[in-house]
Amino acid sequence: RHCNQHNHGAGFLLWLQLGYRGSGQRDGPNQRAARSTPWRRPRAPQRERNDYRRKPGREDRGLTGLIGTFGTALVFEVSDSRVLTFSGMTREVSGRWTDHEVMGVKPKPEFLGPGNQTVSLPITLSSSLGVRPRQMLERVADLVERGQAEYLIINCKPVSKNPFRITGSSETWNTLYSGGELARANLTLTLEEYT
Repeated sequence: RHCNQHNHGAGFLLWLQLGYRGSGQRDGPNQRAARSTPWRRPRAPQRERNDYRRKPGREDRGLTGLIGTFGTALVFEVSDSRVLTFSGMTREVSGRWTDHEVMGVKPKPEFLGPGNQTVSLPITLSSSLGVRPRQMLERVADLVERGQAEYLIINCKPVSKNPFRITGSSETWNTLYSGGELARANLTLTLEEYT
């Protein structure tokens, strides 16, 4: 009995040291830390990297690819609704030389500098590819007659550091529908560097 009283007294001291509450259960270390830390709103779980709705872009509307531009009048592109491009482009880069005649020996060449680059663009215009051939031919003719110079951009890179001017345009009207509507035409543009 004396041992029982002693044990009860030791248990009471242990109860005071460990901080029992009225419920008779001892607070753990997490509960004691919670009482000393102010309450915070729990943070929402982060979404995965791919767990979001991406706004639809041009690539979502079908096959779309920008090939190049000649100013804003001519935009070469390939898409599911429009195909306007060129095939067999040729480019000539030359240098300027002069010959000095010398008595009794061969002429002495002298390099004067680079020449103007020239570019030839064969283009097919077809109404079945989403292009209006007659409207495009009139637009090109306006560029030629106004002498407008623009940069020729292909694959986001200029063909030359200088703009080009259209020195000539050759047209071939291939297919016409009833009523005179032009359905298919071939166009060849001749460009020369403008410095």
